[in-house]
Amino acid sequence: MYLQRRYQTGFLDGYYEPPAGGLHDKEFPQAAACREALEEAGVIVDPSDVELFHCFLNFNSKTNPFLGLFFRTRKWQRVPIITEPDLCGDAGFYSLDHLPEKLIPQARDALKNLLSAQAITLSNYESLEAKLDKQRPNSI
Repeated sequence: MYLQRRYQTGFLDGYYEPPAGGLHDKEFPQAAACREALEEAGVIVDPSDVELFHCFLNFNSKTNPFLGLFFRTRKWQRVPIITEPDLCGDAGFYSLDHLPEKLIPQARDALKNLLSAQAITLSNYESLEAKLDKQRPNSI
């Protein structure tokens, strides 16, 4: 699994994740995954060679939640490199049974499902702020 360590992004810096990003205007998710792989890792992937294996809802936003999709491929062209050194502090291939300790939760769950050959799952990630609120004792 090719993973990159987030750097100077302002969110989960120091944590690893696969190349990721959002959709451009009228872009299909498979095409976006391939574009992000090129932009972030310098590899060329054909949209017909990617397959969806995990979905998640992320509520870690002050606005609407967003739907995240994880794709995988077994075919690409070029050797992956760090193409955005201002946002990526390290990158490389990791065995699914020896992943970095600091892996974004969405990626950890997605890769767990991949290892177990589980069908596509839908996970919910609430904001860190909401989790902390639940842990605080109620005031009188």
